[in-house]
Amino acid sequence: MEYDVNDENTVRVAGTGIFRSIIYANENQPYSAIEQAKMDRRLVFVQNRNSRICRRCSTSRICTGLAEMVVPLYIKQVFLGSLSVFSYDNKSHRDMLEHTEYYKRLVLHVADIITRIAEGCLMKDELEVTEQALSGLVDSVQDGAFL
Repeated sequence: MEYDVNDENTVRVAGTGIFRSIIYANENQPYSAIEQAKMDRRLVFVQNRNSRICRRCSTSRICTGLAEMVVPLYIKQVFLGSLSVFSYDNKSHRDMLEHTEYYKRLVLHVADIITRIAEGCLMKDELEVTEQALSGLVDSVQDGAFL
């Protein structure tokens, strides 16, 4: 089964804080941390607004984030989306900088859980297709045996 995930079809499906109001909104922004994580295929940590990613991002003039960690989510080499953790105030920004490894482990762990759940759903779909194909084969054969 092959999936085609195009950037212009990227849709935010969950969010908290300021992102709560833009659930299911399209988030196709060039040079964002999401695009960088997708390209690098690994966690990206934007530590402050002076980062290279922030300077190049098309939404930098309206962005209120102080820091961001992004993990791309892939199954079988197919990009599914990303998981992002932001800090929007000085307290959470300072905490993210002081406890960087903790936040990295946390976001990677949650991303792993999400990916495993998605893989389970994909495997279930594949099993149902296989079951239907085998049932159709059995129903169409008068005499036969499967070993």
